[in-house]
Amino acid sequence: MRWLSSPTRRELTLIIFCLTIFTLAYNVDNSIRFLGFDATQEAVLSRLGFGPIAILKDGRRPSGWRDTLENVIYGAWEWKDGQVAGGEDDIGQEKGAGVHGAIWMSRKEMQSTWSFDGPSVNDGFLKWSDAIPTTSLVYHRPGHTVLEHVVLFNGSVYIVTDTPEVFPNVNSIVYPRSKADKWSIVSTQTAKDVLGGHGGIIHGVSWMSADSSPHNSTLFELWSLHSQQKFREPIWPNYPQRLFLPVTSVFSDPDPDRNLVKEYWLRRVRSDTGFHPYTLKAVFPSLALLYKDDWDDYRNMEVPFVIERLVVVDNEVSSQTSDKFPLENLTPSWWEPIQRNMAKFLDSDEPTPKNKRWGWKQRKTVTYIHRQDARMADSKRGRLSDNSHEALVQALEKFASDYGVHVNFVSALDGDAKGGNNWAERMEAIVKSNVVLGVHGPHLLDAAYMKRSPETTVLEFFSPGTASPDTHAVIDALGMKYLPWWTNR
Repeated sequence: MRWLSSPTRRELTLIIFCLTIFTLAYNVDNSIRFLGFDATQEAVLSRLGFGPIAILKDGRRPSGWRDTLENVIYGAWEWKDGQVAGGEDDIGQEKGAGVHGAIWMSRKEMQSTWSFDGPSVNDGFLKWSDAIPTTSLVYHRPGHTVLEHVVLFNGSVYIVTDTPEVFPNVNSIVYPRSKADKWSIVSTQTAKDVLGGHGGIIHGVSWMSADSSPHNSTLFELWSLHSQQKFREPIWPNYPQRLFLPVTSVFSDPDPDRNLVKEYWLRRVRSDTGFHPYTLKAVFPSLALLYKDDWDDYRNMEVPFVIERLVVVDNEVSSQTSDKFPLENLTPSWWEPIQRNMAKFLDSDEPTPKNKRWGWKQRKTVTYIHRQDARMADSKRGRLSDNSHEALVQALEKFASDYGVHVNFVSALDGDAKGGNNWAERMEAIVKSNVVLGVHGPHLLDAAYMKRSPETTVLEFFSPGTASPDTHAVIDALGMKYLPWWTNR
């Protein structure tokens, strides 16, 4: 036979047979299943409906053909038709970080995080009919309280509960200052009669400082309570929405008679809140500040308003106890997010170079906050005598020259006196400091915005006959060193 002759029948048969064997062998898995045999499930005649198909309803291969990678991706639990896979695994599951660093949360906690955009404009009112919202006591120490679902209506604040024995006396929440500032504990039946069947809702976390006079520790106490609650309940919101000052008016002077005073643009003196207005906007830029007039608006409207979460501080009540700052569940770094906000606002949050993190290789900074421009200062907001001030300035300058320390001299006043530093200059000096010293007064608590380190120290000078534990309580809660100085001791 010549080479180009047509193949014989025998040769064609051999070629077809070889191609068939090759195809079946190359696809042996599908070939066996096509013939009705499923080795993974020991099933025969699967094409007749007696065995499972190659891919199950849940998208996985049959158990006999699964490998480690598939188990890692899909998991090895049983998937039942119409049910959530692994739904029973949350029973007994410990909370916290798992093997992949993911945080385990129960389904109840997960559902509370499924709202991506928060309340909408349509979520401003509730119709509760007979299921009136009841108040929950989350945390309480005299003068420090966290509540859920507090109701404002008709000039009063209502705690709605059928278990009043669980709640403290309202006088240990806020000090009773007037009949117009009334707190009441009422049953659900009484609440139905008084509050009606619908009302507004104030979403998120609201803070309240119920002090009748401003106090410079307000922000620290409120944030410490907020941080503790976040530690106890991880799903607690990270950020407060508003701060109520129900006893403090916007302006310190009486409202003018507009029939007599037409110059509405004239500036008026704002009330002292215990903290600088710039400070609040720098560290809590999204926190709305609501004064007595705003609080009265909510209380006196024709429908009740439910505050979803309320953190209350009253220094007149807490001053009767020994602990200014309850420290349970308060982590050492509880204030660092706020300090970091201030540093970022002032563009002073540069990280410390690695080769200068230890020892005195990095130049230290000392800031002296004085009140020499406050000529009318009293014993509570005193100032050093001119001789003592000059002696201290000279000693600090010599210390800076001898030891290579950088020293700042800043005024506690905000430029309203000749030569006074403005707020930003003073805070920038403090943020970069390791030591802050000054005479006793509310301005000294600005030292809380120093970056905490083993050397961070606050020195407080007391005038003769004066003493106060307020600064010490705050500085101690922040984990900084505190040194009081009284006359020559």
